[in-house]
Amino acid sequence: MDYRAVAALTIFTITLYLMIRRPHGVNLGLAAGIGAALSLLAGTVTLSDTITAFMEILDAASAFIGIVAFSVTLDSLVSPEYLCLMLIGVLLLRLKSINSGSWLFKL
Repeated sequence: MDYRAVAALTIFTITLYLMIRRPHGVNLGLAAGIGAALSLLAGTVTLSDTITAFMEILDAASAFIGIVAFSVTLDSLVSPEYLCLMLIGVLLLRLKSINSGSWLFKL
């Protein structure tokens, strides 16, 4: 095995150890950051690979952040129980209108 493979396996093992054992209360993000920094410093990953990976997951990460922000906003505006009852009411109205032939709720 060459240097890069050994370095990558070693860094992966160290990162996995930090994530599972969490010595001294190490945060998961910090453990992942340490692994990423070690990979960049050891040369197992290039900066262009890092930028490419970041650009590939940017849309999914942005969507996840948006969903969490929307959820927190809805949670602070209305109670979850009221929101569920309101959604059930809208769905029941939609089902009733579809069965009755009304054009109001048809999409």
